[in-house]
Amino acid sequence: MSETVKLNLRLPPDLKEEASAVAEMMGLSLNAFVVQAVRNWTGFQAEKLVKYHRTMKGPADPAPAPQAAASRVVQVAKVGANQPCPCGSGQKYKRCHGKP
Repeated sequence: MSETVKLNLRLPPDLKEEASAVAEMMGLSLNAFVVQAVRNWTGFQAEKLVKYHRTMKGPADPAPAPQAAASRVVQVAKVGANQPCPCGSGQKYKRCHGKP
């Protein structure tokens, strides 16, 4: 026999009435109905979580990245120490981003 733990559950009155009506139609006590509903919900959430992680992983053998994107090199002119910094601050490069 499994151990049980007492839980005080607060429900809005309309939800309690609805749950009581459904439990009565199923021939269950309100307590048994709530236990079953929680078990169903946690099982559903676990399945949903597993499916989510499977889709986020993607295919087991992903396609290699195209080489064209990796081979693009941007040519930037070298900035002299006494020229204005390319960031647009107005300072000389050596006093702005050219600091060691």
